[in-house]
Amino acid sequence: MTFVHLANASVLTLQVIDEPALLGLAQLHQLRGRVGRGELQGYAWLLYEGSRNTVNERLRILEQYSGLGAGFEVAQKDLELRGMGSVLGVEQSGKATTMEPADFARMLAEEISLAKQPELRVLPPLPEVAVTEIFLPVDSHIPRDYVTDDHLRLEVYFQLANADNEDDLQELTERIGKLWGTPMPLKMVQFINLIEMKIYGKSLGISKIVADKPHILMDWDVAARTLQFLTSFLVDERDRDRFSIDSENGQITLRGMGLLAGDAQVAKLRSWLQIFDRCNREMREAESRTASSPFPGAGGQSS
Repeated sequence: MTFVHLANASVLTLQVIDEPALLGLAQLHQLRGRVGRGELQGYAWLLYEGSRNTVNERLRILEQYSGLGAGFEVAQKDLELRGMGSVLGVEQSGKATTMEPADFARMLAEEISLAKQPELRVLPPLPEVAVTEIFLPVDSHIPRDYVTDDHLRLEVYFQLANADNEDDLQELTERIGKLWGTPMPLKMVQFINLIEMKIYGKSLGISKIVADKPHILMDWDVAARTLQFLTSFLVDERDRDRFSIDSENGQITLRGMGLLAGDAQVAKLRSWLQIFDRCNREMREAESRTASSPFPGAGGQSS
């Protein structure tokens, strides 16, 4: 077998693009990568009407991000310009200025859940607990220099601690930001993150989360099959491998998580619990649909 190396294959020295408005920003970036390479000088001519604002914006972005590793930045800008749609499809709609990892994880869980309806109908939802205690090495409180009035600060503590669900917490967080300003101090953000984790933990039936180096322990009486299903939504296989179940004692060990910095522990756990909570709500809805069905055994229940 003989291999022939063509050093200049797929390299253009002159490229003419008529009506670049018909192409997306990412497509223009890919075409730009074909013009010139190494010692070869290349030129790209884009023919368009000067009044097209979208083209001007795309050209400005391409000019701004032209160095090594620019692909990610261009992709992010393309998302802002064209909007984001389904994670697992090609449809695009709406607009976005930022996408946090937790937001992507939530969207991914929603998309994948549609493909796993049989499991959702078979597995029973997790029961709630009265309260979830969290003990992680992270500095989380409302700084005095952020909410200076002592009585108001205690009131904010009380309202945050009594937020019943994710929507209430989000609304309260927005109100706090409007009253005392954004961006919030990191300690304040972490306090809100812990409250959010407690909301998820309560819904999932987790009574305690505690850092115990080198691991993190969770008092969580969850069936092995249910845990396997929930962790299947985690994108990174290394994250899935961290979960070790002790069914007899109703405890989950997150191997090696205690070695991470406190902020990293909160970030990962918050993202995971958000995904698990979304799945658990899907299981509750599936159980409700099955219970209201006029046909016994409908919905994939095992006999």
